[in-house]
Amino acid sequence: MENRTAVDFQSFCHRIVEHLQQRLGRVAVVIDGHNARLRDGHAESYPSFTEARAAQPPIEIEARIAGSLKAAFKDTTVTIIDNIGGTMDSSLFWLDKAAFFVCPWGAGLAKYRWIANKPGVVVSSKWVLTNKGDIHIYDDPQYMEDPAEIRFIAPRHVFDFAEEPVLIQVFHPHHPMYYNFKLNMRALYNEIDGMIQSTGL
Repeated sequence: MENRTAVDFQSFCHRIVEHLQQRLGRVAVVIDGHNARLRDGHAESYPSFTEARAAQPPIEIEARIAGSLKAAFKDTTVTIIDNIGGTMDSSLFWLDKAAFFVCPWGAGLAKYRWIANKPGVVVSSKWVLTNKGDIHIYDDPQYMEDPAEIRFIAPRHVFDFAEEPVLIQVFHPHHPMYYNFKLNMRALYNEIDGMIQSTGL
């Protein structure tokens, strides 16, 4: 949520869930994000890199998106499971049940790949997909044993937007590594469909 994510991320998430519903009919979708812990008797989310600079806590935006999904798909064939602010144990529980994931490239993949080694579809900016030297740390056998299938959106389907605001601007001036992006949703749907097929859903 902080930076380098899809423009209008809430709508982006809605469109993914709509596609899953069209393809699968009855489906459960877990919305995962920042985890929380108990500290001095209170729940506190684990902070992200440079989160203190954010105008609004990222977990609040995640919670708003999860709430909008629950409202939009209420009384449908889609079950939305909200794990925003859940414990790490809760994330790992739902990961164990999940067939695959769809998520932006970033540190959250440590849960999905290094711990759970789940197959999934990864999206990111064109700059990251074409320039980031560590883009494959979550799927290269050099960094993890027997990695499950992972699919990246081809850079030709991704368009970076320097002018789009980010929640946290890490560098001044803004560095292209942190630009938000739009992508060809049909290309994303094709990768999701391939994952549905390969996981046997």
